[in-house]
Order: sequence, then structure tokens, then C-alpha cells
Amino acid sequence: MINIMYLVLTALLALNVSAEILNAFKTVDHSLTTTNKTINNSTATIIKSLEEKMSEGPTAVKARLWYPEAQKMQQLSSQVYNYIESLRSKIRVEAGYKPNA
Repeated sequence: MINIMYLVLTALLALNVSAEILNAFKTVDHSLTTTNKTINNSTATIIKSLEEKMSEGPTAVKARLWYPEAQKMQQLSSQVYNYIESLRSKIRVEAGYKPNA
């Protein structure tokens, strides 16, 4: 009888750990989503600033030099982001994720 109680206790502890791990993943996901929004806003500000500086006299030369590089980096980061999002979608489908259920 005591062995069954230990088995049940172990199972309950395992379930509790699983909930904590899932909560940790939710926290990390939320943090990464917030960080992505912040970086997207920052990148848009930098690109806009470079566009404005390309028309100004003293900074136009350097801005024209760095603007294509900034566009390349923005494109590469978008490709990586889209790839990661596709992986997340595949994981959700495989895990049977149903947000409205």
C-alpha cells in the first residue's frame, strides 16, 4: 500500500514539474515576442533615420554607404525570423496546439 502511495506522489510531483516547465516556456515566449517588437521598432527608426540623412549634405555620403547594408541586414533578419516562425508553426501543428480549444 505504501508503495502505491509513493508511486502516486512521484506522479503528482512529475505533473507539477511539467506545469512549471510549461510556464517557463510561456514566459520565455512572451519575452521573446516583446523583444522582437522592440527591435522591429528600433530597426524601422534606424532605416528612417538613414533615409533622412541621405538627403542632408554633410551626412549624405556616409548614409548612402550604410543604407544598403542596413537594408541587407533587415532582409536577412526577416528571413531568419520567418524561418523560426515556420518552425514554431510546425511544432504547434505536431503538438496538436489549438488556441481556441
